[in-house]
Amino acid sequence: ARRWTMGDKSDGLGGLRRKSQQLEEANLELKRVKERRDLVFTLAERGGGLLLRGWRRELDPDGSMDVTVKELDWHLRRLGLGDFSAKTIIGNKMDEMLTLEELCPTDGELVSRIRDWIKDEFGSPAALWTVIDSKQLGNLDREGWITACISNGFQGTAQELSYLFDFIDIDESGQVNKEEILFLETDCEARDKAIFEEKMKSRGQVQRLWASVYWSELHKDLSPLHRMAPRPWMAKSF
Repeated sequence: ARRWTMGDKSDGLGGLRRKSQQLEEANLELKRVKERRDLVFTLAERGGGLLLRGWRRELDPDGSMDVTVKELDWHLRRLGLGDFSAKTIIGNKMDEMLTLEELCPTDGELVSRIRDWIKDEFGSPAALWTVIDSKQLGNLDREGWITACISNGFQGTAQELSYLFDFIDIDESGQVNKEEILFLETDCEARDKAIFEEKMKSRGQVQRLWASVYWSELHKDLSPLHRMAPRPWMAKSF
């Protein structure tokens, strides 16, 4: 009969450890799948039934298409998912980031597709807007957005473009404008710069409007004590 040796015992313990580790990894993967699924459900609920809108509203308002482990941990608590682990959801990744494509591959692929199309065909979202807002109305409704993108070569369906419209129109105004599509820029530095410049441009337009109003009221020959007369402090903004 074969004798039991120390080597046999060592091999047996090693095998048990490997099986235990494999079981632990399998359980962790099951937990990751469940928590990601529940997070998707919660985001879709917060987005009025739409994951993409929920993703931007709750996790990614700046449109970077990713969220760090610290940010995700904070958002999970805020969303009532405090029992979830951000590290479990993200997984064993060096960058410790969760991307939209990892959370929902189909939606992530759609967003990547239109961002790549914009970059390849127009160079930037701002350049795209110049083309699709040919009448210079300043905004587009859902139908106008769909028609403009298809007519300019986007390889996608009307349904996909409608979904992307909801992704852009997170405040559900029914319209999108140039500033709202700038987050579709793929280069993060270019995206931040374009958004900042557009915001400053909008601020300048508001200031010019106030200046025009002030100037108009100033020349109505009203008494300074009249309730409709411009106040001295108004001039300090111009």
